[in-house]
Amino acid sequence: MPFNHYGVEWCQWTAKPNACPTCAEYARHNDGVYRVKDVPTLPTHPNCRCALSAYWKDDKDNTITTDVNIIRKCLDKYHADFLKATGIDISKSIENETFSDASNPYTDVKAKFINYLLEKKGYNQLPKQVKEYGGAKIYRGIHQSADGNLNADDIDKELKKGKLYISVAKSSARGRGVYFSESKLQARMYARKGENGKVFEYGLNSDAKTITFEEANKLLRKVGLAQLKKIEEDNKKFRIGSVYYESSMLEPKDDYSQEQHEEIVALVGKWSSFDLDKTDAYIYFDDLEKELVPSVLTPADRKRFIDYLKKEIEAVNG
Repeated sequence: MPFNHYGVEWCQWTAKPNACPTCAEYARHNDGVYRVKDVPTLPTHPNCRCALSAYWKDDKDNTITTDVNIIRKCLDKYHADFLKATGIDISKSIENETFSDASNPYTDVKAKFINYLLEKKGYNQLPKQVKEYGGAKIYRGIHQSADGNLNADDIDKELKKGKLYISVAKSSARGRGVYFSESKLQARMYARKGENGKVFEYGLNSDAKTITFEEANKLLRKVGLAQLKKIEEDNKKFRIGSVYYESSMLEPKDDYSQEQHEEIVALVGKWSSFDLDKTDAYIYFDDLEKELVPSVLTPADRKRFIDYLKKEIEAVNG
């Protein structure tokens, strides 16, 4: 009988000492503990000698909470555990300003601690690959590495089949991790921040532990940190995708002086070169012609420009 027939929610994967790399990884991840519905298919391959056994797990340990006292106790425990495992004192490294080091972004204390937490919580598990998915979709924008050694496909492959590489110092908007967006447009903007960028699609497990915008701000208020800003501007009537707006530069066909051309570029650049950390890849506005249309356009180009933009404008308020 399958585990779920008996109400078993968790199971543990065990592998032989000489197991293949795939099976060994399954057994190593989170000590081989999986939800029954998420456990990899057994057998993995012909002559596979791995086994599954029922496992009891206290879900309270992995419950998302905004209780500051609980979070502080958990953090203190992980600080102590990390000190015991590595000999590194997190509190002292913060005090002497060695916790985060932009010159060693992959090996500084912060990177080591984040990777330690991910492994302990089981958040470094490889994504489960499926042919079809009907749930919520998220997107990741990737471009080739700064040194040019890895292209976007290489980096995406690492996430799916290799090691989990977290973002590093100076490239992490809201803390180190792996960034995805519900907005394909925003992912596209991230992809365009480097050479040969691409957007990759993933599915978000229905049981994924998430925190809402409101819950995050409630927590930030409690600990006295700056709150996140709402992406949408409540007093604005319309919005348009920044990428789409930027491409409007191709619409003007008439001739312009160097000064006029610079004015057109400056206005479009002002709106499309936004801070990705504070937006959802949309431009919010009230009056299309006054705010988004360059004043130096000829009547013919002005009409082309406006007609082009109107195809993608969305009303958001009023």
